[in-house]
Amino acid sequence: MQKKISIWLVVLLFAAMGCQKEDFFDKFPPEIMFFQNNNVESADFNEITLSPAVTEYLLKARVSAPFKLKEIKIFLIAGSNETLLNTYTNFGNTPNEFFVYQNITEVIKNTDVKFIAWDTEGRQTSKTFKILKTQ
Repeated sequence: MQKKISIWLVVLLFAAMGCQKEDFFDKFPPEIMFFQNNNVESADFNEITLSPAVTEYLLKARVSAPFKLKEIKIFLIAGSNETLLNTYTNFGNTPNEFFVYQNITEVIKNTDVKFIAWDTEGRQTSKTFKILKTQ
């Protein structure tokens, strides 16, 4: 009797594992991290304040994915309008990690820059960087 129960438990365990279709990597879409100096110092860095005299900012980001990156798009947001600044689709010899250096010019008021990244499995992530201006 105990042998039958053990066999049924094993069958149920394998059946439960077979029904679990979620891949471990499904939990990890592309990641976008902004940085100010030479590399990422803080995952929470997503805004900077510029003085009125400064009208340019070099926005730096590290975009990565467990699966290969497929595309990165960068948009300048003004109100409800989004203007495409750049699209990256060629990631060379390091398709799992890509560094973006986007020069943002004519910053005369608060500005948002949105990054959207896709991996080859179709997962998508977006993250916005805020450039604030002091008065």
